[in-house]
Amino acid sequence: MEAAKACNQHNENQATVLTHQDIFRQIRDQLPRVREQDIPVTLETLPAVKREGNGAVATKTVRKDSALAVDVRLLGAMLGRVIYDHKGEAFFRFIENLRFTAKRTREKDGSVNRQAFGAIVRESLDHLSPEERIQWLDDAAVAFQLFLTLTGIAEGYHQSLQFIQDEKGVYSAVRELQAGGEPLDDLTEVINRMQVRLVATAHPTKILRHIILRHHRGIFHLLSQLHRCGLSEASQQEILDELMEKIEMLWASEFSRWQTPTVIDEARHVLSYFRHTLYHTVVRLDSRLHRSLQSGYGECPLSRISEKPLITFGSWVGSDMDGNPNVNADSFSEILGLQFQTILQLYADELVEMAPKITHSVYRFEPSDVLKASLTQDLDEMVEAGLPLRDFRAGSRREPIRVKLLLMAERLQHTLAYPPLTHVTPEPLFVYHSPKELLADVQLMIDSLTGAGYERSVHLWLETFARKVRIFGFHLAAMDLREDAENISAAADIILAVSHGRDEDMDEADSVSALTAAILSPTVVQPRKLDFMKDKALKLFGEQKGWCTQRLLDMLMVVRQAHEFLGPESSKNLIISMTSSLQDMLSALLLLKTRGLFFQDVDEACVSDMDIVPLFETIDALDRAAAIMDEAFSNEAYRLHLQCRGNQQLILLGYSDSNKDGGYFTSNWLLYKCQQELMAVGEKHGVAVRFFHGRGGNIGRGGAPTHRAVQALPPGSARFGQDLTEQGEVLSRYYNIAEIAQAHLENIYSALLKKNVCPETPARDAWVEAAEWLSAHSFRKYRAFIEHEHFIEYFENVTPHEVELVKIGSRPSKRRQASSIRDLRAIPWVFRWFQSRQIVPGWYGMGTALERFLDENPGNEALLKDMFGRWPFFGSLINNCEITLSQTDLGIARHYMGLAEDQASASAILADIEAEFDLTVRMVRKITGAPLLSKPEDEPLAHSIFLKSPYLDPLNFIQLYLLEDYRDLLERERTADEQITLENYQRAIVSSIEGIAIGLGTSG
Repeated sequence: MEAAKACNQHNENQATVLTHQDIFRQIRDQLPRVREQDIPVTLETLPAVKREGNGAVATKTVRKDSALAVDVRLLGAMLGRVIYDHKGEAFFRFIENLRFTAKRTREKDGSVNRQAFGAIVRESLDHLSPEERIQWLDDAAVAFQLFLTLTGIAEGYHQSLQFIQDEKGVYSAVRELQAGGEPLDDLTEVINRMQVRLVATAHPTKILRHIILRHHRGIFHLLSQLHRCGLSEASQQEILDELMEKIEMLWASEFSRWQTPTVIDEARHVLSYFRHTLYHTVVRLDSRLHRSLQSGYGECPLSRISEKPLITFGSWVGSDMDGNPNVNADSFSEILGLQFQTILQLYADELVEMAPKITHSVYRFEPSDVLKASLTQDLDEMVEAGLPLRDFRAGSRREPIRVKLLLMAERLQHTLAYPPLTHVTPEPLFVYHSPKELLADVQLMIDSLTGAGYERSVHLWLETFARKVRIFGFHLAAMDLREDAENISAAADIILAVSHGRDEDMDEADSVSALTAAILSPTVVQPRKLDFMKDKALKLFGEQKGWCTQRLLDMLMVVRQAHEFLGPESSKNLIISMTSSLQDMLSALLLLKTRGLFFQDVDEACVSDMDIVPLFETIDALDRAAAIMDEAFSNEAYRLHLQCRGNQQLILLGYSDSNKDGGYFTSNWLLYKCQQELMAVGEKHGVAVRFFHGRGGNIGRGGAPTHRAVQALPPGSARFGQDLTEQGEVLSRYYNIAEIAQAHLENIYSALLKKNVCPETPARDAWVEAAEWLSAHSFRKYRAFIEHEHFIEYFENVTPHEVELVKIGSRPSKRRQASSIRDLRAIPWVFRWFQSRQIVPGWYGMGTALERFLDENPGNEALLKDMFGRWPFFGSLINNCEITLSQTDLGIARHYMGLAEDQASASAILADIEAEFDLTVRMVRKITGAPLLSKPEDEPLAHSIFLKSPYLDPLNFIQLYLLEDYRDLLERERTADEQITLENYQRAIVSSIEGIAIGLGTSG
């Protein structure tokens, strides 16, 4: 912080350097000013449309003169200049009128009103043709989308700056633990035990193209440069010119994809995060942890910490079969190859870049005999492989380390010439066959330099590179297979029918017995037999099940090949979606056996090459999960598999479907209880249970501030670390920019570190009883809501189903035509509630349950306040509920009700939503004793909501105008010209959807 103050003082002393406020004023003064009298409707005469809680984020808590607010105004002024230059004064005034109106009405009573926006739109659009109106509204949607984008970039910059200045992350975690008297031995034991894996999912890889995210990075770094200390006026102007050009480029660019991405497109998108940020960033976590331990404890702890990576990565992109017919063995194999090519190229590039930095001469450094022999072998292999030696032989006698690094890069490039998953005859020379061989070469140099006393180069360069190889191997990210339990069980049924003549009428107990016997049997079904059994299989199970079976077996064959060529870490999890019984898990194990991934070797020792990972994601499954796993851990065949896998069990918990099935409170409580019960079952059977959290980016799907989410977990549940899904919107939010990625990775790791070290008090019996009571009543209220006879009709009409127009991902957005909420995937379910600002998944049912609980006993209010203050689970639940309540705007949602065909039933449903919202706000405020988001730690979020409202509110109303006209046009016969008009509407609607998603920070 002192450095920042010094920099500010320096800039104040530079008379020629303008402040950001000065620059904002200069740009603003060049543009037409919008005043209240310019607005077609007098704001003071508008009727307030304010609900309890709307506007509860008190604006007086927001620092309007903060550095962030100043930068937001500066970037907004620059965008205004671009809009004025390219669209003219009339359009600029239109945008400013909408923005000014939104700002004034929010400041006045915390609400918005369609009358004001309608008057502005009518005045500006009445003289335009239909085609011009659509273009005008599309441009307006893009303008507000860009305002929100620039606000988000500025927020990211200031958050990362604050992270660095306050030394947050692992530095602050270690300081806190050391100050609390935590012994170094205990701390390093936790570090060595914890495993953290972040998994990129196959859910939306963000609504924006990657080229747009590249522009975002450019603006972030230019803003960072603009804040540098000691800029001259000329340098400042150069940065401003570049910044203006970047903003203009965003205005001129297509934000969304023009076609639905393929599975390969999605994979390339995810790989870009590794190339641009993660490869370079993740290793800094190790360095900062080591430095913080050394600083805090006064000794070098490296010898106490294992070489196991602190964080590794996984991916579902290209291996998640659940509901995606586009995923198959060919695309899976291609993506494994892309990952192999990406990571080896990154290694080679880094070695080439490192070589001129490590130039120890033989006159100052005597290389070890082992290193000399390695250099000779490299050169001989190059000759034998027919590769040019260039000046490597002469250089190796002068600067052996530099040349060894270059030879390693050459060997990697030569390895890339031989695609993975293929047999090459004869065996190629001068290639790396595994990461172990690459690490062995690094170790040669480390030993040689350390022996000569040159440890600084070792620590700075070689050990850092070795850590990357241990993290990424030759696979980059471990690919998890995922498939629906129904398809896995059907595949096992087909195999049993082929091999053992399975009876079609077997009940579940008989199926378990048959599966157990087949798994333990010394015989193995050869998959090729399925070809001549095809007719029988189709007759028994149908064409779709036959296709799914063949796809599963093909995917598992690719896994087997990947283990051979890329290593066992390349793909080690088979995830069973919608797990509901032991039969599902044994079916998966039989498939592994069929493909040679589970077998007895020649010495009759058992080998199992993949973990079977049940996914419990519905209310019923979470309720029964412990019983299912108890049965699995007792089953002879599954127990044998566990012994092969070190008696460790990974269990995936789903947050999305449980929320959709049971509502906010019940979902969270069952997930909490489920973890406790599963840990007890694991302890009973001597199995180490580790959890994989399938969270989304928003609170309705398990998303929450990192430290809060981790602290809310049951005591002991993170003992072995955790796996965590990172969905598309999370990837783009946290991994697009290196500085933000570093803060995110450190926040995750430090939260888990403190969770495992700091003593945790188990929940009191009274708290558990209260949670059970609240869950039951919340669940009853929620189920009555979604089972209302007109609910599906309301959801289909009042929330924009047009989100399906956005080219989000390769997976279909629906399982089938929606007749109940079970037919809707969790992403569009949440996406649509957010778009219409009625964020039901984040609070519905809470208010009713809390009110009834307080009515039960006068002493219950004190109990709830005690739970809020002392039980991290309940405190997190209430705090997260505050966020979604603050983002909800039922004044805006009421205008969406006009989209309903049956106004009477829609009005009744919305009235119920409004009543539950009002009640929930009152109950939450009663428990916290304060307005929503008024705590000091909530100020950044309150600030964000305040800054974004003037840009977000107009977007909702632009979207409403577009949806009304679009749906009307969709329902009637269209001419060729009207078909073009329809497509233009679709483009404009997509722009509005993208903008609202950016403003609220989620696409579902």
